[in-house]
Amino acid sequence: GLPCRRLQSPWRGAPMQRARALSARAARLEEKARASRPATGPTGGPALEHVSQVQQRIPLPPTFGWLLKQHSHSMLLAWGRRYVRIDDQRGVVWYAKSATARPSAVMPLGDVQVITPHTIDDLSFVVSCPPIRLTLRASDQAELAVWVSSLRECARAWKRRTDDEAHLRRL
Repeated sequence: GLPCRRLQSPWRGAPMQRARALSARAARLEEKARASRPATGPTGGPALEHVSQVQQRIPLPPTFGWLLKQHSHSMLLAWGRRYVRIDDQRGVVWYAKSATARPSAVMPLGDVQVITPHTIDDLSFVVSCPPIRLTLRASDQAELAVWVSSLRECARAWKRRTDDEAHLRRL
């Protein structure tokens, strides 16, 4: 798979006009993705709808939103608000300081491991893609369930896909 990578700081030296234009474009794209996502599935809820779509390999609209991320180098339990996005179409999960900022890290879904729950509290979970290890925290149990199930299903589907592609290359 692709290596997980940390990226340089966002928008270094970029003019404010470019940032504003990209911000407006990102807002339009987010609204379009939100409008195309069904509120509930025919099977009784968004989580079950999500699973059936992944199994059919129809790319899902991206899952995105704000989560708390534990600072990796802090001895205290310091948390920062980060924008996290699962993009099933591109096969990546990334996080950034804002929806329009350049991602701080991009992780291929095929290499992601979701570990839950974390010992800190019952709303935290760990997303690991060595060498990157993120400790994230949802605002409530419902949000935690959506993020963990989305990450698990997308990662499982991308692992199957990359395994299938590797098998075909060997033939």
